[in-house]
Amino acid sequence: MSQRVGLANCAQRQPAFLAGPEFPLQRDCSEQTAREIDEEVKGILDRAYVEAKEVLTVHRNELKRVAGELLARETLDGAEFYRLVGMPHPKEAGAALPVAGAVAGAKASEKAEAQG
Repeated sequence: MSQRVGLANCAQRQPAFLAGPEFPLQRDCSEQTAREIDEEVKGILDRAYVEAKEVLTVHRNELKRVAGELLARETLDGAEFYRLVGMPHPKEAGAALPVAGAVAGAKASEKAEAQG
């Protein structure tokens, strides 16, 4: 859901009685609404891409360790994964699972360490 378009839905359908490639699809909304939905979807995807890239950049070393281990063994259990990324296993240590804000916190602490 988006604040701009809410739960808008704009489907394209081909009339059942006019089946065939020569008949155009019919849209359930106006061109303007379809354009707004497309712009909003693009914005959501762009933000998700930036966030995913940031997470992978911040945690590149952990990613390399996990990828290397997966290439060697093909599978990892939860305890092995947490050991590779340097985090306590939640079931063993009673630790809370990481949250989305952890990336921002890790980035801020890295900047603080770099500055001195």
